[in-house]
Amino acid sequence: MTDTPAIGQDPDITDSDQTRALRRKMVTALAGDGTLTDGRWRDAFLTVPRHVLVPAYYQASEHIDGETDRERWLQMVYSDTTLITQRRPDAVTSSGTMPSLVAMMVQALEVHDGHQALQVGTGTGYTAALLCERLGSEQVTSIDVDPDLTAPARDRLRRCGYTPGPDHRRRRPRPPRSRSLRPDRRHLRSDQHPARVDPPNPHRRHRTDPGVLRPRQTHRRR
Repeated sequence: MTDTPAIGQDPDITDSDQTRALRRKMVTALAGDGTLTDGRWRDAFLTVPRHVLVPAYYQASEHIDGETDRERWLQMVYSDTTLITQRRPDAVTSSGTMPSLVAMMVQALEVHDGHQALQVGTGTGYTAALLCERLGSEQVTSIDVDPDLTAPARDRLRRCGYTPGPDHRRRRPRPPRSRSLRPDRRHLRSDQHPARVDPPNPHRRHRTDPGVLRPRQTHRRR
């Protein structure tokens, strides 16, 4: 078979026999060790092209992408490894979480058809894409505080055919048919990003801007 465009319409981003085989190998390993047990999520992991959403990463001081070292890049993208995707001189500021941990997080949500999902921390957009594949884009909102992450992630997601919120016209998630997925910063390490998974609090009001979620300020009258 020849290379065919990925789910989206950008001819420069292709899903080939090689990338599909690498995805199958990754999913087979995750299922084989008991990490990925839900059939609907297995289908999502088999469908979402992770290489589109993680186009480059850092290893030590080296920047690696599909142009500089395609084989090495693809092998790492489809390995069970957390990849550093954004850094500053003094810190790692974003990463593509290792697929096994992503699998554990999304399965812990216990979502069903018709559920809505809120992801806090878009990052590369890979987890958002999995949520969209499983639930439908109209059911997913993904937000982040860093516009340097949200803008390219939104573009890559759109190329793959996924269009999660934020969108003010959508109804907001309400329990019990909603789930939230967000990093728990008390346990963040540079090599893995655990998440705290729980239903959103219906009594806590938020204002959602593109890429930003913050509590609404309340002032007590005296």
